Amino acid sequence: MSTPAGWYDDGSGRQRWWDGGQWTAHIAPSDGGAPQAAEAAAVPGSPAVPASPAVAGSPAVAGSPAVAGSPAVAATDACPRPVLGVIALALAVLGTILACIPTPVTFWVGAAVLLIAFVASLIALFRGGARRWPSVVGLALSIVGGAVGTVVMLVALILGAPAGPAPGLPVPPPAGAGTERPADGPATDESATRPSPEQIAEGAQALLHGDGITEYDDKPGFFLCMGQYLHDSDLSDEALQATADGVDVTGPERAAAVDVGADAFVACDPLP
Repeated sequence: MSTPAGWYDDGSGRQRWWDGGQWTAHIAPSDGGAPQAAEAAAVPGSPAVPASPAVAGSPAVAGSPAVAGSPAVAATDACPRPVLGVIALALAVLGTILACIPTPVTFWVGAAVLLIAFVASLIALFRGGARRWPSVVGLALSIVGGAVGTVVMLVALILGAPAGPAPGLPVPPPAGAGTERPADGPATDESATRPSPEQIAEGAQALLHGDGITEYDDKPGFFLCMGQYLHDSDLSDEALQATADGVDVTGPERAAAVDVGADAFVACDPLP
């Protein structure tokens, strides 16, 4: 059935006269007033002009050109914005950056942020009506960022590990090493600083000669006996070195040196 004649929206927002078969050149004024009847009658066969234009909100006739071109019937539903997906994607980027910094604190903070991003991406992915690409990208980045951060942290720990044993642990001896001191190593016993009995004997003889005592020169082995006796005593190395140099012992050990010397005379002087 054809659309009856009348004023309709021609799709441009203006009211144009439809003669029942086609559009005419008659357009309603913008102030809403109807065109003059003379203008409508100027077109042969045109119907009489109505007193007022059609109300814009009146129901349109099926098949009317105004219905086909009217923007009033356009669909208004649109997808909601993916707010949660965008937040999850931003958290995934932040967590990846923190996890790739090779320090324990930043790694664990980044791992926690990546876990939150993973959960938020899953929730945003299964929510209906919103765009899903941010949640998909955030989900993938949270997984890849966690893996990359773990590899970076392991490499940093391996490269930064000390080459020697851990502090506080005993250092094992090298394989094949014995407990004996090397023969060519420096001497560490008292022979390195304590004068020998022969040296002490020569110094004791010089001391007696200094005091005018020479009667023991004819007694073989006397001074060597004294040197051995003094060497085996409790006198310090410094006191014995002074005796070996032919100098009287002074200081706190003088009394002890006199007593040991007297005992050495008794022990080494042969019976008459």
